[in-house]
Amino acid sequence: MIDINEALTVYLGTDESGGYMPMGQEERLRKHYGEKWKQAMAAIDSYLEFDFSPDWSKHDLNSAAISFSVEVLKDHPELKEYVARALGNRFTYDFR
Repeated sequence: MIDINEALTVYLGTDESGGYMPMGQEERLRKHYGEKWKQAMAAIDSYLEFDFSPDWSKHDLNSAAISFSVEVLKDHPELKEYVARALGNRFTYDFR
């Protein structure tokens, strides 16, 4: 069984800082999980597709990332806080 926090940590390239490394995600999974990398990818897919639509009239990129983290933790309390922060940073990355 794939540990979701571990798989997301590897994919997002994060650590306890909650940062996000946007390059090399699948390569990190392949290196870490070997032949099971597709299983890890399938396990994290729904977290990567988390539906969040901030009211941009009330948020800048930083507050949107924080709000994303709060909302994803409400729906997925199994996530570690730093993983939720990394997901929030990933969400706002494309807007930067």
